[in-house]
This record gives sequence, C-alpha cells and structure tokens, in this order.
Amino acid sequence: MDPIIHQYLSFGLGGVLLLGLLAAGFICWKKRKNKLLDTNNSLSPDVKAFRRLQALIGNSGGGKDFYFQLSAILREYFHGRFGIDALEMPTEELLIGVEKLKIDIKLKTAIKSFLASSDPVITKSPWDKKKMQKDLFLVITFVRETSTPERVR
Repeated sequence: MDPIIHQYLSFGLGGVLLLGLLAAGFICWKKRKNKLLDTNNSLSPDVKAFRRLQALIGNSGGGKDFYFQLSAILREYFHGRFGIDALEMPTEELLIGVEKLKIDIKLKTAIKSFLASSDPVITKSPWDKKKMQKDLFLVITFVRETSTPERVR
C-alpha cells in the first residue's frame, strides 16, 4: 500500500475515532445534566421555594435584586403549587388568580398587598430593611401555610 494512502487512512480513522469519543462524551455530559435537572424537578414546589428563600435570607444586596428574587420565588411557587402561570402574568392578572385561591382570607389579603407593592419596589422605590424582612417573612409564611393540600383552607 502506498505510504501516502496509508497516512490518509490513519488520519481519517483517527478523526472518526476522535469524533466518536467527543460524541460519547457529549452524550454522557447531557445525561448527567438531565439527571441533575430531574432531581431538582422531582422536588415539591414548597421545598424548592424554601431552599431559594433560605438563600435569600442572607442576601445583603440591594432592594431591587432582593425583590426581584423574592417575587420570582413566589411566582414559581404559584406555578408549581396552584398551576397559575404566574411567571408569564402581569401583576394585575396574578392578583385576580390569587383572589380565586381557597386560602385564608388574611393570608390572601397580605400576599395580594405584597404583590401590588413589590412592582414599584423593583423599579424605583427606596428599600427599607425592615420592610424587606417583613416581606420575606410573609412569603415564607405563605409557602408554609399553603404547602400541602391539608393546610389549604
């Protein structure tokens, strides 16, 4: 066999082998990533919310970031727990959805007040640390009180 042909065949087979190894590595990486995502998706909405709220407790960042995260946690919880697509809804529509929930009226009123007041906070309002703590506690209480069907009133 001609040495040049032998050299091209060696490079060609090496390239095919390298592509195969890269494809196998990519497939393994994708499966591992999906497995990690599936593990997180198998968590209940309240567990997911409590984990994110726990991380937010030590947040020393500004109010805008705090309220953005707190609102996102609550909206994701609404989606997972009540089937309300809160992440895609403007606040006005979400307030209508909250009104329809069969939960304690005081809790419903408080969470609606939070939702209505958190929009301006995200954009331009000054941030009061006491109010931030109060709002965080409200969301924690809301998740705790509505986390299981037995506790929904």
